[in-house]
Amino acid sequence: MKKSIILISLLPCIAFAQKEDYNWALGNYIINFDSNPPQKTEVVNPTNAYNSSCISDRNGNLLFRYGGNKLWDINENQIFTNVGSLMHSPSLIPFPYNNDKTLFFYSVVGKGVYCSVISNENPQNITTLKTFSSKNTKFIFIQQKNTENIWFLSSVNNKIEISLITKDGFSEPKILDIPYDVSSSTVSLDNSKIIFGIGTEKSVLFDFDSENGILKENFQFNLYSQCSFSASGKYIYNIEKNDVNSCNIVRYNIESATDEQTLLNSKFLIKQIPAMSETIPKIAPDKNIYIKLGFSLYAIYDCDTENAHCEPNAITFDKIVSNFPFTFHYNFDNPCQNPPSASFDNTKVCFGEPLKITLFGIAPFEIFYTFNGEEKSVKTSETEYLMNNIPGKYKITKVSDQSCDFIPNKNVESEILSKIKPPKIIKE
Repeated sequence: MKKSIILISLLPCIAFAQKEDYNWALGNYIINFDSNPPQKTEVVNPTNAYNSSCISDRNGNLLFRYGGNKLWDINENQIFTNVGSLMHSPSLIPFPYNNDKTLFFYSVVGKGVYCSVISNENPQNITTLKTFSSKNTKFIFIQQKNTENIWFLSSVNNKIEISLITKDGFSEPKILDIPYDVSSSTVSLDNSKIIFGIGTEKSVLFDFDSENGILKENFQFNLYSQCSFSASGKYIYNIEKNDVNSCNIVRYNIESATDEQTLLNSKFLIKQIPAMSETIPKIAPDKNIYIKLGFSLYAIYDCDTENAHCEPNAITFDKIVSNFPFTFHYNFDNPCQNPPSASFDNTKVCFGEPLKITLFGIAPFEIFYTFNGEEKSVKTSETEYLMNNIPGKYKITKVSDQSCDFIPNKNVESEILSKIKPPKIIKE
């Protein structure tokens, strides 16, 4: 059997509802997918790096790019460097429920994995949030279903550790019963399936419960996980080497496969290419699969139909020196694309003054809050709600409207001050 020999890294694939990955940093170019066809612009400070990462805001505006052991902001200011240490699989991901911060993961050989927080408005402000063992050098990120929380999975000593990144930081890690030495991973766009590469020749398909962070093994197969799921999740694409000068782009039906044999029997040859791909196929915001051949970028147009020819077309992006970057997308189902919000109009009010919550979304609403630490909730059909004028500390923890739940992060705490007792007059 022919085997792929593409270089790999652990890259998640997240579906396309917002625009965190609409810019790809490819060494000497930024490729923007907010137009059709995508457009490229040359960067001021090019990098020739195998491992790279970039992130945009939710409107598709580039925030940061990483390459060559350096981190650059939108103005091409170098805001981070790690001279003399080799860094693997750098990852820039959104900070859950906070549009003003970005999480930056990187690893240093012999020291460990670092998670730092970058201020989007003041990029020079970088603080370390958490460090991990030097053995945690392979990691992936998967969005928790219908939230902005992110599952953090890492391979440690033939085990998988998983924890949840929330607005409050990391949960305590759990050890999943996955006794494999994971070397690569591929995640479906709906986050329901993961393929782990094991060693150099085997892969294992898992079902993933992205709401509760539970992995369930499906079956093993003799293909290395240097592949990409199609947009629908029905197929996986792989590159197989013919000789040093050519390769095949192939497709397998992962949706209908029940074991290794049914998967391998579904093999479909898309195209033989007179060159060798240097990268794993990667799905882009336009939902096409991209491969890199030499210094050129090729698109395999959406091939989710059973007998599509899927002719790869060369995009006029030449002199591409970097491999595909790590990118991340939030994937919300339609009901949560416009989440509700709630905020207090004041951080403190005196006893007797109204404490108002302003709501945005589709009524009716349910406001979940704590009063002096005690959990409470209230329902309303209005976009403004007046709290009972009882002294104490209030904190909004969640708001629901007709479509979905959301955890706000701005102006969510307030206090009603106690009534001032009149001075006691002592008669002489």
